[in-house]
Amino acid sequence: MPPVRSHIRELVTAYLDRHPEEVTALVPLSSALDAAEGPTARTPLPAHITCSAVVIDHVGRVLLVRHNASGGLLLATGGHVESDDATLMATALRAVHEETGIPPALLRQTTAFCHEPADIDVRAIDANPAKGEPAHHHYDFRFVFHLVPDFVDTTVQAEEVAATFWLPLDQVPSPTLREKLLAAPWGAEPEPVNASAVIHDAAGRYLLHLRDQREGIWEPVAGTTTTRYSAPLSHQALVLNMSEETRGKSDQLRDMVGGEIPATAQVWVDQRNRAVRIRLSLDIPGSVSSITTLTLTELGRPVKVTVPTAEGAEESDTALSG
Repeated sequence: MPPVRSHIRELVTAYLDRHPEEVTALVPLSSALDAAEGPTARTPLPAHITCSAVVIDHVGRVLLVRHNASGGLLLATGGHVESDDATLMATALRAVHEETGIPPALLRQTTAFCHEPADIDVRAIDANPAKGEPAHHHYDFRFVFHLVPDFVDTTVQAEEVAATFWLPLDQVPSPTLREKLLAAPWGAEPEPVNASAVIHDAAGRYLLHLRDQREGIWEPVAGTTTTRYSAPLSHQALVLNMSEETRGKSDQLRDMVGGEIPATAQVWVDQRNRAVRIRLSLDIPGSVSSITTLTLTELGRPVKVTVPTAEGAEESDTALSG
């Protein structure tokens, strides 16, 4: 399913908290979020949302591509939101993979921007009579990622991209993006404070960004040595793929506690980068306390999971793929 409106509103609100001077320019975007047709579809006019991935390597260069459809302009990789993109960041990650061949596993979020866009650009798009499209605008959400390896080969999507280029931050063509990248609190290289993991599902959709637990990071699980990662679970990740009814209850719970629901996700990863244990912890003092742990002992084979229940509730077994 495409990104839900609440997810987009949260990103816009966080962005405007950092850049209140752009409120007026983004008023039409806020209005579009209330329109009958979703703002991520290609058809809503006079404007809709697109997403870009700004990839920065270890020496502080930005990956740009020469898009065929742009008349030769140098742009960050990006494009329209597809129906399978669960979040706007997932759109950006899919686009950089499709256009340059760089998989999501070789990218990680930056400490400067985390899961929020570094820039939301309002871009005028000329009319395209061949496609029956009048002139309109794109609200381009630009997400920033660090390249994990020192070097990576790129393979362009020839029908979309003519070539790739790595340029210094101060040569980024977009003035608004360039200004924000140059002002961001980082050096040329990612700061090696903790190991981190960007978690995706099998379709490459972004789910969660985890950091290592420095105390007792190495521990055996199911007979293998693992690395334990942990992070607060954002509301965006917590409600991902929930039904509208369940998401509504989660929103009510968030309002009740006056902020993010205090949920923590932990993942134990073996040396072959397979998740062997997953744990979700929820602790609201005086209300709800829950810890759910899933250990996969037969990796790649069907497993049977007994779901722990509260006293008086019925137990149920659920078949999962490990």
